[in-house]
Amino acid sequence: MTTTKFSIVTPVYNMEKYVEETIQSVLSQRGNFDIEYIIIDGESTDLTEEIILNIKENLEKGLTPIYCNSINIKYSSQPKRGMYTAINNGFQQATGDIYAWIGADDVYRPNTAFSTIANWFASHRDSKWVKGMCGLIDVNGDKIRDGIHKIFYQDWIVQGIYGRETYFIEQESVFWKAELWQKVAPIPSNLRLAGDYWLSIQFAKHAPLDSIPMQVVYFRIRPGQISSNNQQYKDEQKSIYPHRSLLALKVRIFSILINRVSFLKPLWKKIYSMVFKNRRYQ
Repeated sequence: MTTTKFSIVTPVYNMEKYVEETIQSVLSQRGNFDIEYIIIDGESTDLTEEIILNIKENLEKGLTPIYCNSINIKYSSQPKRGMYTAINNGFQQATGDIYAWIGADDVYRPNTAFSTIANWFASHRDSKWVKGMCGLIDVNGDKIRDGIHKIFYQDWIVQGIYGRETYFIEQESVFWKAELWQKVAPIPSNLRLAGDYWLSIQFAKHAPLDSIPMQVVYFRIRPGQISSNNQQYKDEQKSIYPHRSLLALKVRIFSILINRVSFLKPLWKKIYSMVFKNRRYQ
């Protein structure tokens, strides 16, 4: 029986404060699988490269314990041309069965994240992409909260509704089969912030997104991060999917009502289910 191989990509630039924690969260994973960890550095000017190469050297010398079948770190430094160019370049090198990317300041849940995903795909052979729960940590790595299990409808993803009219598909918590990436890649190189939004829409044209109530990753909230530029992200979303349907408008209205009139949330959720033909909110 063949074992699962993960190909994980991390684009990084000047992340000396956080990158080691991110890498260690990958190295901590336990289970019957192999890990190919591809790190693409945009020619960092701080100690990022030194930290990565030191971890890579210790791993290759056998000085770092591993808890899965094998781990191989592939590192390259290339001119900074945007996050999605780095991600595309990373996946061009990938040889695994299951793909994902994680930012250089975020962390996978220690020990169990990859085994959770590997077990899911092993028991759901038709599944093409799956999302676990994404929690939040602060600048010091302390947990703010665990993630929330959310529901995602395939037709709503195709219409670009998630992340605009209602809650996001947190990319850090998404894993997909290599064959699905090959159908849609690469992410357009002109995108700087909303490549995850583009990718979800493309994936959903081929397969539904499975969502499981298992914690797999933590997103770090910190000052100055790229994802904090909400207006530029929204502008890119509009360029990717400019048309908004009547359905999108209805979802927006109900999402505002549910989130702002909290004491009536149970009532709004019941009405939501009626309006959207027994579809549940979150």
